Amino acid sequence: MIHANTAMVALLALPVAALLLSKRIAATSGSRAIQRALRALGIASLATAVIFFASLAPVFAGGPPYLLGLSERVLLLVYVAWLTVAALAVRGCLRPEER
Repeated sequence: MIHANTAMVALLALPVAALLLSKRIAATSGSRAIQRALRALGIASLATAVIFFASLAPVFAGGPPYLLGLSERVLLLVYVAWLTVAALAVRGCLRPEER
């Protein structure tokens, strides 16, 4: 039960954090392309979280999940993509040639 509750909190926290941090991280990098990528991935993380929880909803009603494995893999892929772009932007690897 603790594992499931912690997972729910973590899966909900990242999209919120991604949307809040995207603008700040992009401002430090100075690149509009990075800003757009972070914003798009932040929105995608929120959308995939909604889809994931929608596919998980039948479990709470006693039924089988609907495409849970696929939606979970897409969710994790988007989360890792946002984290990768954010980490590279903060580290300075994605600094634009022209400012």
